[in-house]
Amino acid sequence: MAARPLSASRLLPFAAVLIALICLVVGGTAVPAHGGHLPFGEEHVITYPVGAYEHEFTGQTAEVGFSVDVVGRRVAGASAVRVAPHTGRRGDSAAGEPIVVFALAIRMREPIGRVLGLTQSPLTCAADGEAVANVLAPDHGADRVTAGEVDTSVTVRFACLFPPDARRLTVRFEHPRQPAVFSGAVP
Repeated sequence: MAARPLSASRLLPFAAVLIALICLVVGGTAVPAHGGHLPFGEEHVITYPVGAYEHEFTGQTAEVGFSVDVVGRRVAGASAVRVAPHTGRRGDSAAGEPIVVFALAIRMREPIGRVLGLTQSPLTCAADGEAVANVLAPDHGADRVTAGEVDTSVTVRFACLFPPDARRLTVRFEHPRQPAVFSGAVP
């Protein structure tokens, strides 16, 4: 009896399970069921090795949760400047431009034995699907963690340009191993 060729419709369920298993084995997370975007307030959990240096890692891991919540729309103050999302380079003034302020909550579920470096995990914004510039707006509470590191649970505020007619904000957390995309409506 000749073997029947496998059709794409018969392989699809197996492929989805295989991808989810591979993600679990390499420490990743499966793509959320809602189009790969997490709603604001939902936590993205990343597992980190415990220890200060790679040679100290013992195989023990700890979880850190990340979530994004919108704080609100504002007009950028006099000291606000545009910031290049991947380089952090400060650019032109953003004073007087409409912005949205959002909070990145970082919750250390267990100690990881070192500070959590975030310099390799920039945030990028999109308003109604169009990329927009990040804004450093200290006069609106857009505080930054010193040197991009945390050693406990913390909430850090960020801002990005946000046109007055835009309704939906998307924030991409560019973690090197497990990026996450958060999105939702902005009141």
